[in-house]
Amino acid sequence: MAIEILNETLTTKEVKISVSKEDFDKKYNEKLKHLSKTVKVEGFRKGKVPVALIKKRFGQSVKAEVTEALVEETSSSYLEGLDVIMVSQPIMDGFKQEKTGEFFYTVKSEFIPDFDMGEYKNLDIEVEAEKLNEDEFNKYLNEQFLPGFSKRVEIEGRDIVENSDLAIVDIKATRNGEEVKEYERVDFPLEMGKDIFKGIDESVLGKKIGDEVDFEYKKDEEEAVNFHITVKKLERFEVPELNEEFVQQYFAHGRDEYNVEAFLKDLKNEYQMQIDKKNNAKLVDKYIEKITSVYTLEIPKSILEGAKQDFLNRHLHENKEEKIEDKDKFFKENEEEINKLARQQIFVLKLKNVENVHASQSDVINYIQTFTRQYGIPQDEVMKLFSDRNRYAEVVGLIENQKIEEFIVNNNNLVDISAK
Repeated sequence: MAIEILNETLTTKEVKISVSKEDFDKKYNEKLKHLSKTVKVEGFRKGKVPVALIKKRFGQSVKAEVTEALVEETSSSYLEGLDVIMVSQPIMDGFKQEKTGEFFYTVKSEFIPDFDMGEYKNLDIEVEAEKLNEDEFNKYLNEQFLPGFSKRVEIEGRDIVENSDLAIVDIKATRNGEEVKEYERVDFPLEMGKDIFKGIDESVLGKKIGDEVDFEYKKDEEEAVNFHITVKKLERFEVPELNEEFVQQYFAHGRDEYNVEAFLKDLKNEYQMQIDKKNNAKLVDKYIEKITSVYTLEIPKSILEGAKQDFLNRHLHENKEEKIEDKDKFFKENEEEINKLARQQIFVLKLKNVENVHASQSDVINYIQTFTRQYGIPQDEVMKLFSDRNRYAEVVGLIENQKIEEFIVNNNNLVDISAK
């Protein structure tokens, strides 16, 4: 095998790999001899088939098999010897083979630039840490936690739709006189204040049970749909009272002695864990920002493209109503932040490599089992879902990123500056 460098930068390398006639012939002849001793040919005893006959009958298929094996062997040998952190799959191209067997091809590889990480452990990371606040906890208890156990009850003594009601309605939808099934509903709980179809709340508020109302709904560029709405009854969410009966019903799990006081203690511990999780996330963000602020690294093209897409997705998630018409202009305007994000991704890749962070098979299995329990999907269906190579890679990435975050939290110091 001979290697010729065609092009090289700080983050890419393109080489030409050549396999000589001598190397090819050696593998080719070994394969022919092996077949002459193992293949069955009529008129010859096993192991006594002439090599010349094997070559005549199977020469072309053996040539193809040997060529494929040598490409795999030489490319693997070359890539394993690079000692770099790849960021994309190598591209093999330009294959050409002579009649005599010798051949060459090119390999393009992309990797992160080599750099010194410096001190990256036992650092003091300043964070404005959140703390368990009694008022905030009570707000969480009464406005988020307990309402999660609310039950629907019918409103008595009133028949007019008001804010926060659940108006139980039937909806018939038409467009140009034709039914539109996707919008039709029967006994649908229309929660006032949510305005799930923009403008629908205003058309229903103030109406009485038995009233019928027409409402025109237009979604984005779609042609308008006419809703014919019938108000059938009114309900409301009834939030449970925090008492011994509630605690025993949902949280005691057979413990007769479990009471409101014990429950509140457990809930506060869970709430504190959520606060700790938020603070750890802040620590990780500040840590990566601090470490990478000193780097001016060459950014591999694939990482830069990925950072652009990540930045765009985050922006659209935070600004749901916004539409980006000119992506190139958007990327140009946010070039500094995108490059910063790309450098952070480079550092994380380096950290994974230096600390040998990887997702084992058991890690993936544990993730799938947790996913199964959480979403109530049969495990065989989940296994089938994650058998897709791209989905499997996503899971591996999620696990490895979680491990990196744990490494950063466990090996650095959070310095609370909220009181300063």
